[in-house]
Amino acid sequence: MQVILQKQENIELILKGYNDYNPNLLKGVSRKGEDMPRKLIKGSIRFRPDLNTYEARIMINYKRKSIYDKDKNVCIKKANEFYKSHYKTISIEYSQKDSPYFNDWIDTWYNLYKSKKLKESSKKTMLSAINKYIKPYFEKTRLTQINALIVDNFLYTFENSRHKETVCTILCDCIKTAYKKEKLKKPIHEFITRYKHIREEGYCLTPEEEKIFVDNWKKVKYAEIVYFAYLTGCRKHGALNLRKCDIDFINKQIHLRETKTKNSDRIIPMSPKVEQFLKTLDLTKDKLL
Repeated sequence: MQVILQKQENIELILKGYNDYNPNLLKGVSRKGEDMPRKLIKGSIRFRPDLNTYEARIMINYKRKSIYDKDKNVCIKKANEFYKSHYKTISIEYSQKDSPYFNDWIDTWYNLYKSKKLKESSKKTMLSAINKYIKPYFEKTRLTQINALIVDNFLYTFENSRHKETVCTILCDCIKTAYKKEKLKKPIHEFITRYKHIREEGYCLTPEEEKIFVDNWKKVKYAEIVYFAYLTGCRKHGALNLRKCDIDFINKQIHLRETKTKNSDRIIPMSPKVEQFLKTLDLTKDKLL
């Protein structure tokens, strides 16, 4: 059954006795995060036939709040009272002069909301970015002094797009949590320029090019390293770190060391072609390639 709602009317939510509160609380906030002074806060009211009651709707911190009552005037009064009590609570919180330093907040954010959810590798990456890049830059900055322009100027200094994306993600998440926990008045994270690391696309040999390479691999610079990488698909460090003790001809396995990071060793199977190639190397040496 389709419910037809009555056309909504605009209402004015007036904070009576506002002089008792912080005058800044009478300011609205535009979508760009700019202050817009005004004494009247707009809302709306409509009749809900499906509930047989009136619904007053107001926006607080970009979140809609609905208040219900069967009497229209009582519903408007409740909306005014809710708005007044809400801003009274916030005025007490934001009247504190001593805002925490941003570095103290990011430590709190990491310990309470991140450290228990992340894998060890992710923890290392995040802590490295925080300690190496973020903390030195925001050392003397208080949390309430943070704005989108400051963060954008900081991110602009990065040349490495991967580091820029990591730091941007951390800062946006940290500032978003501060806003949700009412440590910040404005959703600054919504106005920060986002960055995404774009990986360079690799080049794959065509069947014809592959045949030419296989037939002439000995003429290539660093031929043995390149050919081993071609046969196994390993990274550069995996080939350069290959030792005699890493070759297991009995179980047909190869131990590749530090293929990506210091703790990323892996075991790969030894194909007949790889075995044939390894036996051509000087196995009396400890370092094979």
